[in-house]
Amino acid sequence: MSKDILAVEEREALRQTQICQNLEGLKSSHRNARKSALTRLGNLRAVPEKILLYLGDPDLEMRLEAIHALANFDAVSGDLRSEMLSHLTGALHDPNGKIVSAAVRALGMVGATEALPQIRDLLEEKDLQIVHAAVLSLGRLDDRASLETIVRLLAVPSTYLKHAVWHALGVLHYTPIIPRLLSQLEAALEEHPLSPGAYIMVGEYIGVAKRLNVTAAAPLLVRVIQTEVGLRTKAVSALLGMELEAFPEELVDFLIDPNVNLRASLLRLAGKTGYCLTHACLQRLLSDAAPKVRLEALNSLCQARDTALVSNVRFLCHRDPELNVRTRAIAALVSLSGTQALPDLQTLAFDPEPPVRSAVAKSLEHLRHDAVTGRVAESILQNSPAHAIPITPLAPPASSLPFPDPWSVTHEEFLSACMQWNATLVNAGLDLENAGEACAVQTAL
Repeated sequence: MSKDILAVEEREALRQTQICQNLEGLKSSHRNARKSALTRLGNLRAVPEKILLYLGDPDLEMRLEAIHALANFDAVSGDLRSEMLSHLTGALHDPNGKIVSAAVRALGMVGATEALPQIRDLLEEKDLQIVHAAVLSLGRLDDRASLETIVRLLAVPSTYLKHAVWHALGVLHYTPIIPRLLSQLEAALEEHPLSPGAYIMVGEYIGVAKRLNVTAAAPLLVRVIQTEVGLRTKAVSALLGMELEAFPEELVDFLIDPNVNLRASLLRLAGKTGYCLTHACLQRLLSDAAPKVRLEALNSLCQARDTALVSNVRFLCHRDPELNVRTRAIAALVSLSGTQALPDLQTLAFDPEPPVRSAVAKSLEHLRHDAVTGRVAESILQNSPAHAIPITPLAPPASSLPFPDPWSVTHEEFLSACMQWNATLVNAGLDLENAGEACAVQTAL
């Protein structure tokens, strides 16, 4: 029996154990334990017929938890689905607004298009929580018949409701709203700093611009990145979804931002738009502390064809602590060096890590058709290692910076030695090519 089949059987056995435990939890005398059991059974998508029984529980909290749990059962069919929808639709007439809102949400989550007429009627309710849930569910159910009514709700002063309306319009891909979207986003960005309500709305405007692929919003998204720290990554994500003609050069400085996701996203955007980063910038990013940034830097390096950084790539192939970075570096090394990568590939073909050996094999497939190296590549491919062969130590890429040698100081001398090293860098008079490396070292010191 294969490992995959065993893994599936083990997971299913664990799932059944958890189902049994939570069915016992429903018998607890403590309400929180019963609520927790309902939640877990919903997450496990198990025994919906048992959960349905709690829709008639006298405890409001238990009824709410049962409705939330049923929202997970979008794959239920047949008589059981009909019964579930009947109960949820009946809950739309409950006198408690929380129950109605939860039922509306659940109907949207399970794709209950059968309930569209009843949900549409709720757009006229006075309870904003119910209207909010109805708007979101109509968006999920792709109900274009409600678009005009939903758009009119933008006139309601409630930020809470407007947020739902804009989200639904984005989900429904309602493009006539684009001019209004641009004007609203521009007006919101005039406020410095953004109020909590405006901050929420700007975040939603960004999401709608991304869904509708509004390239005209790109300058405004650049402003968001420059001024709103908490929304930067979301704005870059929106730019990534658009067909931009060029990388906004104002964003290059943000490649040193402390936010890892922002640095990685900007690198992806640079790659997508064909923007070539400078040698110094790529050199710094290849040694970034975050693996995802190093990965994106390797992609940018291949695009820039900066062969001067091959030594940095070799170091990543052999010594990066993350396997996915090592495997990407191997592909980058072959892309940049071609047949000159063979000595490294021959060593890495005996690496103890299977993903590394697999990356070598894929790279050699690329080289085996070369007239000069085909025989060597074929030989490496056909001779898999019987055991791991230790890799000889590889020195880090040579630095152009003045380095204290020998660097041997006591614990007490360490601080003063670092200060002296920093002073040496400040007075070194380095050229622009090495400025990035010097900045990185000074920052670390």
